[in-house]
This record gives sequence, structure tokens and C-alpha cells, in this order.
Amino acid sequence: MLQGFTLPWVVRKLRLSDPAEASDSDERERLDDELRTAAAAAVATGAHLARRDGTPFDAELLQRTGLRYAEPHSEDWSAHARELLELQLAIIEVMRTRLIAVSAGGTFSTAALRHRMAELDADQLSLELRLRDDDDA
Repeated sequence: MLQGFTLPWVVRKLRLSDPAEASDSDERERLDDELRTAAAAAVATGAHLARRDGTPFDAELLQRTGLRYAEPHSEDWSAHARELLELQLAIIEVMRTRLIAVSAGGTFSTAALRHRMAELDADQLSLELRLRDDDDA
């Protein structure tokens, strides 16, 4: 049972603490700074940034995006981002409810319905993990 990344969950549930957690927070912040600097530099120069098909991104898009990576997240930004994540989760639930409703009508193939449900599940899991990471920080 403790395999497959369940050990950190068990440790949190048992409220076992690691004395290194405080330094982990500092380390994560330093790492975030390092990654933000690399992202901002790449966006500013356009180096190493291309679509999956190899074509370059629009310069205006790079400029707008670069502003997002240049500065550390503020408390206001973090609260706003959390609200957006929560909204996305609520929207996924509405979509899931509608997907279940239309699945009985025979309008869509089982393959299409399963594919879309899998996408909704993956999106939901990703959002929940991001929100949990914020809660743990």
C-alpha cells in the first residue's frame, strides 16, 4: 500500500513532521526564482520556444506572457489564481454532469464519451493536485 506515492499522503495524514520542512520551503522558493528567471529570459529572447510543430510564437504573445514570469507571485495573484482553479473545477463538474446526461441519448459514440470523460478526469486531477500543493505550502 505504501508504494506508488502513497507514503507522503500517509505521512501527512499521520501528521508526522520533518524538521527539514522549513528549509524545504526556502529551497522551493529559491528553485521557483531560478525557474522564473529561466522562463523570463526564454520569453524575452524567444530562445528555445516554439510550438510543437516547430513554428515560432507571436512576439506580442511572448511579451504578454513574459510579464507573468518576470515577477514572483504576490498574495493577490496567488489568491486570484486559486479562485481561477476553483472555478475551473466547478466548470468541470458542470461539464461532467452534462456528459452523463447526453450519454444516455445515443447521440455520441461510447468512444467519444469515454475519451471526453478521461480528459475531464485528467483536468480535474491536475487542478486538485495544484490546489493541494497550495494548501501544503
